[in-house]
Amino acid sequence: MQRRVPAAICALLVLGALGCSRAVPGTPVAGTAPAPSTSESTRPSAQPGALVPGWQPVHSDKRNASFDAPPSWEVKPDSVIIGFESGRAIVAGSGSATFRNGFCPSKPSADRGLAVLTSSSMKDLGAAATDSAERWADLGYRDDAEKPPQLTPEPPTPLRTISGLDAMAAKVTAKPASVGPCGSPTGVVRVLAASIQGATVVLVVVTDAGVPDGAPEADVQQILTTLRLG
Repeated sequence: MQRRVPAAICALLVLGALGCSRAVPGTPVAGTAPAPSTSESTRPSAQPGALVPGWQPVHSDKRNASFDAPPSWEVKPDSVIIGFESGRAIVAGSGSATFRNGFCPSKPSADRGLAVLTSSSMKDLGAAATDSAERWADLGYRDDAEKPPQLTPEPPTPLRTISGLDAMAAKVTAKPASVGPCGSPTGVVRVLAASIQGATVVLVVVTDAGVPDGAPEADVQQILTTLRLG
């Protein structure tokens, strides 16, 4: 899996007086958040500790939500925006962690997995989870010629998180049209959608499948259960 640079996001960041690092396709988006006001910088952090012993908390100020990542995953600063783009289509979020980033010598920014917080305008959690999973799978597993993958969605199912959030989970399997260097024969996108303070918050977990160095299934399932407020 390789992350593509959402050029439109860079444009939005510039318009919003934010810094943005633009790179060649296949590199992560790196948007730098604006400096907080005095009142924001002096307030106590709302970021909680991890719910899973030995894991790392990942927090998004924008979503006021967190999740846990395994110790083998790399937690990114909340100011970093990651996602995929193809033409005018973009998916992105902040508050993220990646798995085996840099594993591919020919594509240093490629990784075997990512987890990130974003949102949906849909209030129906099942529809939000399915829609998000399909869009991330479509853009995340397009081949080098931008051909879309074959998607196989599964019906959304209810899931209660460790913190007690009643959410809906969706899963989409993607089969790329062609597999490039360090690619995977299939990819799996799992999404958990929950209502947090009146907004639909979405936790997206994208992982390569059918490869010996992919993320353990048990870890991926556990990540989803850790979505929470704060």
